[in-house]
Amino acid sequence: MLPLLLSLLKLAEAYLGIKAVRAKWELERDIENYCDEVQNEILKARAAGDDARADILHQRLLSSSGISVSTQRDIEAGSGPDVHSGGQ
Repeated sequence: MLPLLLSLLKLAEAYLGIKAVRAKWELERDIENYCDEVQNEILKARAAGDDARADILHQRLLSSSGISVSTQRDIEAGSGPDVHSGGQ
């Protein structure tokens, strides 16, 4: 009986480990999508001449993400980090 219980616990541990990795990947994808969307909104606002909105969006992105964000000059020059080719 004990070996069966041990096997079930090991199986549950493996299953939960896989679920945790998948959840991490999904969270990273969601963060990348959010950053991309906000960067696109910043670019649209700058193109429309709405620098105040672009600055607000940029500040929101900086304060909410806790990650490194390219400067506006990097974004406009297309030299910002490529968030889709990162560590995967």
